Amino acid sequence: HQIKLRGHRIEPAEIEHTLTTHPTITNALITLHHDRLIAYLVPTDQDDGIPASTELRDHLRATLPDHMIPTTYIELPAFPRTPNGKIDRRALPAPDTTRPDLTDTYQAPTTPTQQLLATIWTDLLNLDQIGTTDNFFDLGGHSLLATQAITRIRTSGYEVSLGDLFDHPTIAELAQLMVMTSASDVMPDHRSMVRIRWGSTSPAVFSVHSVTGAAGDFTGLAGHLGPEQQWFALQARGLDGTETPVESVERMAEMYLDEVLAVQDTGPYLFAAWSMGGYVAVEMARQAEARGLDVGGVFLVGPPLHRVRRGIDKARDTRQLRALMRRLDEVIAGEPGTLLAQADEELLLELWPAQGDLLADLRAGEKQALRVARVVAANSLAVLHHRGRRGLKPYGGRVVLFVPQDDPEELQVRLLEQWRSTLREEPEIVYVPGTHEAVIRDEGAARVGARLRAEVARHEETDQEADQETEQEPEQETER
Repeated sequence: HQIKLRGHRIEPAEIEHTLTTHPTITNALITLHHDRLIAYLVPTDQDDGIPASTELRDHLRATLPDHMIPTTYIELPAFPRTPNGKIDRRALPAPDTTRPDLTDTYQAPTTPTQQLLATIWTDLLNLDQIGTTDNFFDLGGHSLLATQAITRIRTSGYEVSLGDLFDHPTIAELAQLMVMTSASDVMPDHRSMVRIRWGSTSPAVFSVHSVTGAAGDFTGLAGHLGPEQQWFALQARGLDGTETPVESVERMAEMYLDEVLAVQDTGPYLFAAWSMGGYVAVEMARQAEARGLDVGGVFLVGPPLHRVRRGIDKARDTRQLRALMRRLDEVIAGEPGTLLAQADEELLLELWPAQGDLLADLRAGEKQALRVARVVAANSLAVLHHRGRRGLKPYGGRVVLFVPQDDPEELQVRLLEQWRSTLREEPEIVYVPGTHEAVIRDEGAARVGARLRAEVARHEETDQEADQETEQEPEQETER
């Protein structure tokens, strides 16, 4: 059987087989607990037991991608069995909240910055304690949790990025970086801009969020754009609970473009997006050109596709979405434990098929999950009104479509038809591995990252050549 985890389809048997190639493991069983892969292991020698989880992760990483690495490893003397001899999965012990067995011994946080990080991490990762040398991602952290962690750190007054967390994944490393920054580094007008990568390479890449509004969508690309590449993501307003989400693609594009210009005052501008963000990125490019700015290209990864239903009624759907947003506002403002009605949850999941921990948090009334849901509803309303009576507004600039090659062929055909009818120039089509949900991770992310690196290098070379021509240009005498 298969497990679906954050857009990936995983074969548990492949992980189990790889684990049993370790000399200390006789049997292995992989399950999915909320949004975490759990490995149940029977050791070869009961006295020696299983090795530290860090050693097991290193063993798996030699042959498997990161999304197939379990976060928790539980030792059992034998698997529980049903009367007919099959493994009784319901009798397996649930993962607890104690710190995993890691190679490094536990080192308690000592400084205020370390204690702040430990508080945030233990809450997000549902663990009793986390040491200063423990790796965020080895403990079960992933892109969605990383986004939440960065949001809470920035709220506390520190200017750190998602890329910083990937580069400094322990409390000790990240805390050391944080003390070198302060709230004075945060520009007050940057309410949507999230720095993914620091760097000196120009032009920067500006990425627009999907329907969830989260900048964490792009963490799968974090290692593929080069360590010196400037890379920013635009996150939807409303995720932190301090603002109301924006309900217009045009207004989003205008606000995001203003923030882009505050970071990079001259072109060329490179805009990227995944899924629903494609509408916003193209609108940003349209508005940028209307301001006389140089747009180097728009790069749509897993471009969005309008799924037009028969008998669609924009007025009815608008009323339905606005009613859903009002009820979400009431639940968010309610006492802890206030829950969304089942009918509202069903409507929301039609717009956004949440899974794993995020779905569990939504059903439990967790406020951050509800704020994400509120953004999803607002973005859905924005897209509904962005498509006019005759379709999307045409755009005449350069666009590259990264099409997920593992999606059904019918969807690929409709996708290309929609965007070719929208663009005045023929778009460049690049097929990348993966489905729509997984295309910005793993092999797909590597392919997209390599192409974006080439685009940046091309513009960088052009700028250098222009500078050289300016330097070599002879001075002209001026007649008096």
